[in-house]
Amino acid sequence: MASDKLQHVFNAWLDRVLAEPVPDSIIAFSFNLAEPWCIELVGFDWYSDGDPDWGCPPETFRSAVGDLDLREEEVGEDWKSVLEAAKAMVSAYLDRPSPGRDRVHKAVAVAIGFVDGELYKFWPKA
Repeated sequence: MASDKLQHVFNAWLDRVLAEPVPDSIIAFSFNLAEPWCIELVGFDWYSDGDPDWGCPPETFRSAVGDLDLREEEVGEDWKSVLEAAKAMVSAYLDRPSPGRDRVHKAVAVAIGFVDGELYKFWPKA
C-alpha cells in the first residue's frame, strides 16, 4: 500500500497527464510499469478482450509529462509489490472526484502491467 504522500504525488502526476489533450479516439488506457520502478500512462484507439497484445505499441496517446519514478522504499523491492502498490494507487485515483478520473472512466478498459508483461484489466470493475 502506498503512503499518503506517494498517493498525493501520484494523483498530482496523473492529473497533469490527463490535463493534456487526450484524443477522443482513445478507448483504452494502460498504466505501464518498468524497472527501475516507474509508471506511465498510454492510450489506445482500440481494445479487445480476446487479444492480450492490445496494449502493445504503437500507442495513440503518450503523455508529454513522462513517467513517474516510484521509489523502492515506497513500493517495495520486487515486481509483485510494485504491481500491487501501483494497482492500489490507480484504484484510489479512480475513486476520487476529478476531471482526470472522469476521462478515464469513459474508457472501455483500463489495465496495468509491466512493459513486455501481462496486463491486468481493472476497469470497469467486474
